[in-house]
This record gives sequence, structure tokens and C-alpha cells, in this order.
Amino acid sequence: AKTTETETNATAAATPATPFAATTTTAATPLTAKTAVASNPATPSLSARSPDDVSSEELLEILKKMNARVKALSQSRIQLNEKAKNAEKQKERLLALVKNEILDEVMVEEAKVK
Repeated sequence: AKTTETETNATAAATPATPFAATTTTAATPLTAKTAVASNPATPSLSARSPDDVSSEELLEILKKMNARVKALSQSRIQLNEKAKNAEKQKERLLALVKNEILDEVMVEEAKVK
């Protein structure tokens, strides 16, 4: 089975979405795009090939991998949005705690003036 640069990149990107997926999959992937091209010089990358030279099977395989990558990125985006909302809620709770329980109104007004 021949591995192209795009397939290698798509395989690495199609791993389950975690906050640190980009760093762990890149470090754990022994086959990089450069070594894939260097180990098989007869198969140029898709960007170097003519669109007419790419078979429909290759295109379908690439499409499946891209779809998996889009789904993984969408999941990552959803998770990051949830974490950002939770962090904002926690920030507001901490500010309210500091203003209402720890500091008195005079200290808060002095801090606003400074």
C-alpha cells in the first residue's frame, strides 16, 4: 500500500480529538510527510500531480479521511467552546466571591479609582 503525503497528514489528523491531540499525534507519528515522500519517490504528493492522474478511488479515500478530520476538528471546537464558557463562569464566580465576601465596598471603590 502506497502512502502519500496527504494520506499521512490525514491519518495523523483523524485521531480522536483531545485538547492535546496535535502535540501527541505529531510526536508519536514516526512517518512524517517528508519521509513518506522520500521513502517512495515514485509517488509524488497530490499537490504535485495533475488532477487527471488521481484515481476516483484515491479521491474517495482522501474524502473519507478529510471528513473524519473535519468531524474531529468540529468536536475539538465544541469542547474548546464549552471549556471557555466554563472558565468564564468560574471567573465571574470568583470575582463575585472576592467582591462580596473578601473585600468590602470601600476597598472595591478604592480599587476602581486607582
